[in-house]
Amino acid sequence: PGHQRSLSSQFRRMALLATIPFVILTFASNLTTYLLSRRTLDEQIVSGSMAIHDTIRVQFDNSIRAYLRSKTEAAVDILEAAGGDPQRISEALGHLASVTVGDSGYYYGLDTDGTLRFHPDPNLIGVSIADETPGREQLTMRYGYLEYDWQNTFETSLQAKALYMQEIQNPNWIITATSYRRDFARMVDIESIKRIVD
Repeated sequence: PGHQRSLSSQFRRMALLATIPFVILTFASNLTTYLLSRRTLDEQIVSGSMAIHDTIRVQFDNSIRAYLRSKTEAAVDILEAAGGDPQRISEALGHLASVTVGDSGYYYGLDTDGTLRFHPDPNLIGVSIADETPGREQLTMRYGYLEYDWQNTFETSLQAKALYMQEIQNPNWIITATSYRRDFARMVDIESIKRIVD
């Protein structure tokens, strides 16, 4: 009986020793699987977040461009309806001067020589901006979207802005809707952004 107990305890000890490598191997295998899964999941989360971020940024940019473009097209329609009649053009410009673009943006127009023909800052009317931004770029592009920095005479520093422009024939001007970039968040189609995030 004592010998049997000794054999039995030795057998248990050997069985226990034999299972230790299996337990260690199982633990190591599970740990490796967990770490690899976690790393893959982390990469997928980062990749998914970047994709959502990029999509939102593109949607944000598209919303701003579409907003400024629609404002520019409305101004062009108003000026083209004046049909070249100086009195009606003057009335159309008066109307455009009373409309804001975004929260604090505005309309302006420059001729094809780069001289500002209408602008809410009276000190700039008749001034050529052909050799500075954004005038230089507008004379080259004549149509489309542009981001730039600008300081009106009543401002103390350069302001980050964006514009959409379109050249018209009568009068031969580049009509522009511009807005401060700080106002962009209020111009975005929030519902479409929510749908993207969802």
